Amino acid sequence: MHTIRRMKASCLLFLSIHLSSLLAVENDFGNYTKVVVHTMKTEHKNHLIELAQGYLKFVHDVGSAGSVQPDDVRIKSLFAKNLTKTDNRSVLFEGNRDLLLPQMRGFEKEYNPESKKADWVVDIANALIIPSTETNSVVIYFEWTHVNVGRATTMVVLQCNENNQIARIIDVWAKVLN
Repeated sequence: MHTIRRMKASCLLFLSIHLSSLLAVENDFGNYTKVVVHTMKTEHKNHLIELAQGYLKFVHDVGSAGSVQPDDVRIKSLFAKNLTKTDNRSVLFEGNRDLLLPQMRGFEKEYNPESKKADWVVDIANALIIPSTETNSVVIYFEWTHVNVGRATTMVVLQCNENNQIARIIDVWAKVLN
């Protein structure tokens, strides 16, 4: 239990550092009234939350259902064509969303070379989603269970492009020690 608390504390520290460095970017809305800006930010914030929920469902489905195929409509709607993914400080691929699904399925091969499909379950109900309209990004903290890894925790930053698609995934995960 202490390990989980320490991981959550570390994730929140990571989040605060990430957001504080990105908050330096300021939006200039000119002569708009505060009400209009607030409404725009609220709508955008809601979109970021929906995007994060879609991402979580997609990750869950890749791992548990095994039914996600390369032509799944969510791939084109959620992810930018020039998608980049970083996992635990290593760039896994750059500029190509077509590599996402093979990379996610390849994760399973690292832990079970005989595996034909991914095998994990994401705890979507208890995920923490923190959108940032200032940086057009969203941070998600969630736990998941993998058939070979066991319980794990992840902090992911989804950076969006001008079309509100995920352009960059920065993923940090660790096994939860009992």
